[in-house]
Order: sequence, then structure tokens, then C-alpha cells
Amino acid sequence: MKINATLKPLTAAIISCMTAMPSAAMAEGRENFEIEEIITIGSRAKGRSVVDTPVPVDIVSMETLTNQVGQTDLSQLLQYTVPSFNSNRQAGADESDLVDVATLRGLGPDQTLVLVNGKRRHSSPIINIFGSRGRGSAGVDLNAIPVAAIKTVEVLRDGAAAQYGSDAIAGVINIVLKDTEGLTGTVSSGTFKEGDGTTNMVSVNYGHSFSSGGFLNVSAEWLDRESTDRSRSEDFNSDSIYYSGKIGTSETNNNNIFFNSEAPLGDNGTFYAFGGLNSRDGEGSLWLRGPQSPGTVGNDNSGDMYPLGYEPSIGVDIEDESLTLGYRFSKNEWDYDFSATYGKSNVDYETRDSLNVSLAALNLLNTGLAISPTVFDAGSLEYSQKTFNFDTTRFFSDWLSGGVNIALGLEYREEDFKIGAGEEGSYLDYDGDGGGDGGVQGFIGYRPSDETDDSRTSYGAYLDVEWHLSDRLMIATALRGEDFEDFGNTVNGKVAARYNLSDTLTLRGSTSTGFRAPSLQQGNFNRIITAEVVDGVFQEAGIFNNGGAIAQAAGIPPLVEETSVSFGLGMTWQPNDDITVTLDAYQVSVDDRIVLTGSFSDEDFVGTPLADVGAVRAQFFANAVNTKTKGIDLTTTHIMEIWSGRLNTVLSLNVNKTELDSVNVPAGLEDLEEVFFDNREESFLETANPKTKASLMFNFSKGPWNVNLRTAYFGDVEIIPWTYESAFKYSPKMSTDLSIGYDFSDDITLTVGGSNILDEYPDEQGEGAETGSRWDAVQMGFNGAYYYTRISAAF
Repeated sequence: MKINATLKPLTAAIISCMTAMPSAAMAEGRENFEIEEIITIGSRAKGRSVVDTPVPVDIVSMETLTNQVGQTDLSQLLQYTVPSFNSNRQAGADESDLVDVATLRGLGPDQTLVLVNGKRRHSSPIINIFGSRGRGSAGVDLNAIPVAAIKTVEVLRDGAAAQYGSDAIAGVINIVLKDTEGLTGTVSSGTFKEGDGTTNMVSVNYGHSFSSGGFLNVSAEWLDRESTDRSRSEDFNSDSIYYSGKIGTSETNNNNIFFNSEAPLGDNGTFYAFGGLNSRDGEGSLWLRGPQSPGTVGNDNSGDMYPLGYEPSIGVDIEDESLTLGYRFSKNEWDYDFSATYGKSNVDYETRDSLNVSLAALNLLNTGLAISPTVFDAGSLEYSQKTFNFDTTRFFSDWLSGGVNIALGLEYREEDFKIGAGEEGSYLDYDGDGGGDGGVQGFIGYRPSDETDDSRTSYGAYLDVEWHLSDRLMIATALRGEDFEDFGNTVNGKVAARYNLSDTLTLRGSTSTGFRAPSLQQGNFNRIITAEVVDGVFQEAGIFNNGGAIAQAAGIPPLVEETSVSFGLGMTWQPNDDITVTLDAYQVSVDDRIVLTGSFSDEDFVGTPLADVGAVRAQFFANAVNTKTKGIDLTTTHIMEIWSGRLNTVLSLNVNKTELDSVNVPAGLEDLEEVFFDNREESFLETANPKTKASLMFNFSKGPWNVNLRTAYFGDVEIIPWTYESAFKYSPKMSTDLSIGYDFSDDITLTVGGSNILDEYPDEQGEGAETGSRWDAVQMGFNGAYYYTRISAAF
């Protein structure tokens, strides 16, 4: 079995991986199902097996998984494979519709660190606001990495900030790129039962090994997804302001190219490089504006332009780039690794099929015709990151009975976040107070006052030691210090242990402290948005940066880091080569968690600053709450020979509950606690993700045939709607996938199948749902059954 040596020295580490998952490693193809040994997550000790570790890690083989299921992008593949991972394609959440929000163990998207080949991945500049899950956070855009380029995904489910630094409170996702030889290609096409949302994908992977040593592996992927429409307008009053027009998943075109390479350099050194480019554009529907009589102008429409009403749309253009260069070598029994990583994501916005009502009203006075442009440049966001690492490790085999592994290293990181203003018509109020609404309808542009270009630097140093005290007992320790330019320094530690009660049964546990630095996006975001409807009229609200004049007038203090304390206790049982069982319980307490506050009105301020920016309400990012998350993870795998074939069975379960411990009301705002953190924001923290999630998979292979049956269970969800009426409650649901594959030869495989073949939907909701439709984007989503065909070939 080949292990990618690029990943030996990670940027910080202590704990290795752990548990087999539904797609864990069929290294020899469908006929052999075996557990891989891995060294890439958390530990520099070599040869660790997945049940021989002190903390849990899921291993997902992309080659195996993509041949068996209908999902085409990484976040959705993990959604139905790793129960502690939650990601749902959003709808009606503006730009968040194009970047799937992902969470681990019920915590925030920005509380999970994402690595590629063990190196820190940059986050998206998009911060989730509106009704999206992960509200108030900016996570990593997982779909900017082509699935065709991925060998495995390792999900460490344990607090790891003491090893890897900021963002690793919930755990770490490490994406391991392919290092294989040969040329492979995949073509797939599918559509939903309703006849929309057609998705076509073409991917190619080519790997070449050089006679002098090293390799080059290149992947390209093109994906085109049409939009869906689940508005079901016949069930609603079309004159209702709550009817949202066409609501479903957005259309998108996603183009990716990625590479991974190594080359020998010097007597015992290796140069490595990897990275890629992603270009994605898409369009999502916004809320419907009602009809208007010709020759008149309302608050949100002109009868000379849209007498029958109109539905604006948002166009999003994402450009993402990344590159890592590194050199590793060995000397005097020490392994050294020097690396530099650069990543940037830029997002441009365009509001389409819309108008600036104030400009139309002004033109009505001047020309007698109430018109304005229909397409507007609405501004841009950009986030970039540069990371430099030095890591070294050595295993002292003659220390203690089983040896001691020592690792230490340094990290330097630069980050930058920018907001660019849109064109004048996207935000300007042309006719002043009493006239038409200013700014473009639907997705109002960023204003010059919103513009920012803020950066910071940070330094980190770590030491971790694994003590093999005996053949049965291993203790791992880690200590890491970080110094951030904008908020100060922090020191965190971790202790984990594994004890083998017998050759088949192992106990393990860990405790650690952690932290997460406030993201530049949270500290610098400014935006006026169309956020609420009052008496049938759209109203503007603002999200204002934490250190600005409006936040100060509201009494909102500056942001500080989140801190955490994590505990884990578990066991692994492997009575033979065919059965593996892992069970882990955990608790993660997070203090000073950064969230969006509730919505302040002008009456809640000292003075009336909102009138100066044309907003009626305001929200802020604040260290508003302390939370406690408890849960249990269970995974079991079983392999058996039956009917002259092989049956692989995997059961995975996550039970997870997040509770609000306390609200950190700033001094002077004690009488506004229910405004500072209201019941709607609380519901996004505690109940917006399923408390229980499970997956049961059967994979049967015999000769050229392969059948895969998988059922995913999603527990209940509860959300306070944006109307602040009584909570919407969603009962548990199950989604079933089925695929049948046939090998025409060793090189060509045809797969036909369906996702959610029983056409399950979340419970229907009335007016006020986040999407404005009959369903919200919870559990398995609201698009229904999906059918697909896929052909894979090797050359």
C-alpha cells in the first residue's frame, strides 16, 4: 500500500487517525475491502492503523465513494457519508447558495480547520448571513477542490487547536490529493424527478511517475448544474409578499484544475508542490416583488418596467487559486519540512432583472418614464492567505519501552480581507427621503462606506510528544502558542491516551483547550441588506463592523477570541479482520462564541445613527454566547463472503446536542438581552442541524456487478422563522440511495442509480419559511428524487 510521503510532516500535530467509515479504503478495488494505515492527520508517528489511535478520524476513499453514489461535489459526498458532518445546499440565502456551508459535530463552519495534503487551506470571503446554517461564519469552500483530484478525506473528530492552531475547535478535515499513475475519466449526468436541476459532469485525472523518482498528478473537472424550482406557486396567494417566486437550488457552472507533484532533490530530499484554480459562476433567485400600475412607482417596483411584478436574481462569480511549495529532507535521524502556501478567493456580485426604484422615480419626474438599468455591479469580496511552515520530527526508538516521537515547528501567517463597492446605481438613493427605495432591489450593492482592506499577521510555535510507555499504553501531549496581531496571544494544550486492554479492545481519551481567532470577515464586514417586510414593504437593515461608529453607539464591544475546552472518551473493538467497532463520546464547551446578534432598532441606540445610512435595523458580530456541545459517535464495519460475492456493511451514527450556557450581555445592554441575542439566533445554534444523524450502507460485489444501497437518517430540526412567529418543526426523515454498477472490462464501468429514490421531502411549512417556499433547505434538502448515469474509464 502506497502512502503519500508528502504528508509525513504536518504543520502541527499530536493525534493520529481512527475509525473506518462507509467508504474506507478498497485498496485493491471492489473485491478487497481493507483498512488503510494513515499518517497524515495529527501524528508524526509512522505506521499508525485506524484502530490504534487515541482519537477518532473518519477515512473516506473518494475513488470508492464516487463510483457508488450520485452526489458530485465534496460537501454533499461527505454529508451522506460522515454522520458528524452536516452540509446542506442552501436556497434563498443569496451568495451562500453557491458555497455549501459545512459543520462538524454541530459547531460552526469556521470552527473546523481544513487542510490539503496537511497544509492549511484558505477560507472563503463569503460570510453566511440570512437564513443559512453556519450563520455569522465564513468557512472553507470545499467545492473549490475537484473530487477527481482527491484520494481520501480524513476527518479528525476531536478538538485540535493545540496541534493545528486557530479554527480547529471542532476538528480537522484533511484532503489528501491523488498520487496515482494512469489516465482515468468520468462522465455523469442526472436530473431530479421533477425534470429540473440537470447536472452534467466531466472529469479527468492523469498521473505519471518519473524514472528518476517523484510523480505528477493532474485533475480537471467541469460541472454544470441547472437550477431547480420548488416554489409551487399554485399553493400560495400570488399577491402575497411572502411568495418568493422561483425558489430552489441555484444554477452553477464549476470549472476546476488541480495538481499534485513530487520530485527528488538532493541526496535525501524531496521537493513537492500542489495547488489549483477554480472558476465558478452561478445565479440564484431572490424574493418576488409585486405588480405595479404603469406610470407609477412603489417602494420596490416601477409599473413602467415590471407591471406584472418581477423576481430579481443574484449572479455570483468566484475565482479561487492556491499553491503550496515545499521541501523535506532527513538528516541525523531528524525529518525536516519547509513549506509556503498561498490561497486567495475573490467573489464578484451582479444583481440582475432588477431596478433602482429611486432612480426610476427620479426619471419619472424628469422624463415622464419610470425606468432604470436592470443589471448592476453590486461589488466584491476577497480573502487571501499566506502561510509559512517549518516542521521537524524524530522517533527515538530506544527511549522507554516503545519509543518516543518528538515533533516541533513554527508557523507564520498573513491574511487579508477586502470589500469592494459596487457601481453607484447599486446602492445610491437618487431622490432622497420620501421617494422610491434607494439601491438595487434584491441584492443591494456594497457602498463606498462598506469598503475595507484589512490585514493581520500571526505567529505560532508548537511542541508535541508521543510517549509509548509500554506495548499497551501510549500518551500523546501537545502544546501550542499563537500570537495574533489584532487580539493578542494564547497558549493551548492537549493530552490524549490509548490503552490496549487486549489484542482486540482499546480504550482511548483526550482533553484539550482550544481557541479560534475572530476572522477578518467577522471583524470587518459591512452591508446594507433587504432583510424584512413591514406592512407589505421591504425594509433595509444593516450588518455593521464590530469596531465602527454604529456598533459603538449600540454598545457592542470589540471582538476577542473564542476559547474552548474539549473532552473525549472512546473505545475500539476489532475481534477479527472482518469486524470493526468504534464508540466515542465527547463534550466541547466554547466561551465567547462569535455569532450575529439580534436585530437592533433605532430606538435601541444612543442617538439615531441608522437614519444616516438608510437602515431601520442593525446587527453586529459579537462574542455573544457560551455554548456546550455533547455527543456520541458510533461506527461499525462488517465484511462477509455471501452468495459467492462480498458484502460490506457499515453503520454510522452521530447523536449531538448543542445548548446555550449563557448570554454575554455587554454592560449597558442588560435591558436588551432579548434583542442582543434573540430566540431566532438561538435556534440557529441549538436546533438548525439534526440532533441525530445515521447512515446504513450495504455494498455487494460479485464478478462484474456491484450494488450499493444506503439509507441516511436525519433527526428533527427546529427553526424560528424570519417572521419571528412560532418555530417551524421538522420531523425526522430518511433518504435512500441505490446504485448498480457493471464492469464491462477492467477499464470501463457503467453505473446507474438514484439518490433519495423514495422522493422524501422535509415537512412542509407555511409563509415565513427561510426559502419562502413550501420547504426549507434542511435534512436531505427539498429537491426530491434524483436519477443519474455515470461511465468511468481507465486508459
